[in-house]
Amino acid sequence: DARTSMLTALNAVRQLVDYNPQGRLPDGLQRKVLDLCQQLGLLLDQWERSKGQLSLEESFHARHIALTYLPDALKTYLSIPQQFAMTKPLANGRTAQETFNATLDDLSHKVTQLGEDLASQDAQAFLNHSQFLQQKFNAPRIE
Repeated sequence: DARTSMLTALNAVRQLVDYNPQGRLPDGLQRKVLDLCQQLGLLLDQWERSKGQLSLEESFHARHIALTYLPDALKTYLSIPQQFAMTKPLANGRTAQETFNATLDDLSHKVTQLGEDLASQDAQAFLNHSQFLQQKFNAPRIE
């Protein structure tokens, strides 16, 4: 089941962040990773109860953020010695720490976008149902 796999992957990320081997994750990055895990958990809950649907591509993104993109980014970042990650610019002109921070922002933005897409579909379904009920039970007034 995709949901179980995603929750298992998010729990593994949380455990790794809590363990924080050799203190390689500064407090700000720890908080960002944990916030993203929480955001993904909320998205899964929303997705499960939603009347809306994520497109095939969006479903792919949601699953892969939890199962691959976030865990792989974290593990790869943690493989870099802390001093190097904090001070040495990479080919993109940023340090690994700055790059990881930007990556977390990108992933968070995508999760927010997915949640808003579902919420928009649910709001439209609610509006459609409300209009149906209004038409059904509001008889035309005779003056």
